[in-house]
Amino acid sequence: MSPTKTLPTTISGAVDSLLAQMPEQEKERIYAMSEDELLDTTYGFGTWVRDCLGLHNGNVALLRDTHAVNAEEASIVIIRALWGRLLEESAQKR
Repeated sequence: MSPTKTLPTTISGAVDSLLAQMPEQEKERIYAMSEDELLDTTYGFGTWVRDCLGLHNGNVALLRDTHAVNAEEASIVIIRALWGRLLEESAQKR
C-alpha cells in the first residue's frame, strides 16, 4: 500500500507545498511576471497547481480557504499568493 499524500488545506500551506516542488527556473519565471500576467498561467502552470493540490479531487478545505467558487478560481488565488511570496522573499534578500 502506498502512503497517502496529505494535501494542504490553507493558502499558505499550498504555497509552501508548491514552492517545495517547483524548479528554480519556474520560480524565476513566475517572479518575473506582472500581476496581470498571472492570469495567463491558468492553463499549463495553473493545471499543475490544481493537480498538485487536489483542487479537482475533493480538497474542499483548500477551496473554501481561497473563497473561490471553483478549482480554476482557487488556483488563481493560490498563484497570486505564491507570486507575492516570491516577491516578499526577494525583497528580504536585498
